[in-house]
Amino acid sequence: MHTPHPIRVMVADGKPLIRAGLQAFLTLFDELQLVGEAQDGPEAIELCELIEPDLAIVDLHMPRQDGQAVTRAIRQRWPDIKVILLDDGSRKDLAQIAQEVGASGYLTKTISANDLHQAILRLFPQGAGAPHTGTQPAGEEGVELASGRPDLAQELAAAGKIQADLLPAQPPRLRGWDIAAHLEPARETSGDFFDFIPLANNNWGIVIADVTDKGMGAALFMALCSTLMRTYFTQYPTLPALAVSTVNDRLLSDSRGDMFVTAFYGVLETDTGRLRYVNAGHNPPLLVSCKKGQPVEPLRPTGMALGVSAEAHWGQKLVRFSPGDLLILYTDGITEAQDPRGRFFGDERLRQLSRTLHGRPAAHIQETLLSEVQRFSNDSLQDDVALMVIARK
Repeated sequence: MHTPHPIRVMVADGKPLIRAGLQAFLTLFDELQLVGEAQDGPEAIELCELIEPDLAIVDLHMPRQDGQAVTRAIRQRWPDIKVILLDDGSRKDLAQIAQEVGASGYLTKTISANDLHQAILRLFPQGAGAPHTGTQPAGEEGVELASGRPDLAQELAAAGKIQADLLPAQPPRLRGWDIAAHLEPARETSGDFFDFIPLANNNWGIVIADVTDKGMGAALFMALCSTLMRTYFTQYPTLPALAVSTVNDRLLSDSRGDMFVTAFYGVLETDTGRLRYVNAGHNPPLLVSCKKGQPVEPLRPTGMALGVSAEAHWGQKLVRFSPGDLLILYTDGITEAQDPRGRFFGDERLRQLSRTLHGRPAAHIQETLLSEVQRFSNDSLQDDVALMVIARK
């Protein structure tokens, strides 16, 4: 009796955002196994040479070698590897192209996880490696997948998995510091995120960010942002402005430019208490001094949000924590929370509350702020809330 093994799938797409989404979809189903990712045509062919997947999902518009050429090469050299062409929906002749190059099917990038799953199972009705009756090439009887109605439950599950994997499980425990952080999604998924990135010389990268959208798209864009930030913030550990500028360039090249992200990024020197930071259009974190009568200092934007313009530049500033000082970082879900009468929680209310909580443990400050926002909004948050508290002991 034949026992099918998981269908081994290779994904080839020039955009990390799309690869991340397909990866999340594929991991939802036991019958499917992601075995490789390629960012351009030659890399896709090389992967087929190395791993010979059962199925290759190939973007029609790839760098260096387009999907048509890649599909022809795969089908000629490895006739047992099936290919599904991937398109953004701009090609009206996609069915004809898929048939001409020998693809087994085609789909658009608005596909839902469930539709993708069903399409693959139609190509492998008895599992990978099993003898089957043959599949019609793309066309009227092939795998034709347009946008359709997304399976919302599957999309949210995929988005949730991405976010759970990316967010830190807990803040780092740093000698001489007290740190707390929390994310409260308003819905099943969130465009807000935070991160703690270990750097050289006992320094830490501190990130809080807010993607300007909701739902699955924001979750995938968050995955791309988080990955790029970890990569380039580590590569330029002493140059926050250069790191942020590099992330901006990659966001513009790797996404369609219809989303952007506000972000605060600081390099915390845990030994000296210095924080070099860049604020890319984000809500100003509040530096609360331990000295009586000292005003709360907002760390205002030093440039625009990321993913907006290739011409953007960001200034870099420096502040210093004295023992007893604390920094409160947040997203606009805090200040834009509304009460039943439509009034906002607001910046001034947050500043006053922050001053009264000074000297308390970071976890207590975080819990109190969140409780006050929930109480103010009558437990009806309309936006995601991310909150981070950093105190020097």
